[in-house]
Amino acid sequence: MSPHNEEMGQVAVWVIEVGSGLYALTASLVVLGGFVMFLIEMARHVSTKRPGHRKVNIQVNEVHIHVHTTPVDGPIQGLPQHLELPPGEERTAPGDDS
Repeated sequence: MSPHNEEMGQVAVWVIEVGSGLYALTASLVVLGGFVMFLIEMARHVSTKRPGHRKVNIQVNEVHIHVHTTPVDGPIQGLPQHLELPPGEERTAPGDDS
């Protein structure tokens, strides 16, 4: 085999490898984009207020956990509307050794 043909063979192998790599990258990006779009649609669906459905908003700070609901037929049964940490469980500031 002549050196020219060997060079052309190496170039062909390189082109095939790069092409297949780009194809795999493109396919991965398409799948990832589809997954992101799915997550966005699910977030829209969950956050949309609809008549007869509940929307729950949970806020957490250092000591208190507040659960706010906007139900049509009253509070969610079995779900506390306000939670507090038991005495002695208060958090201290980072680096505070007291």
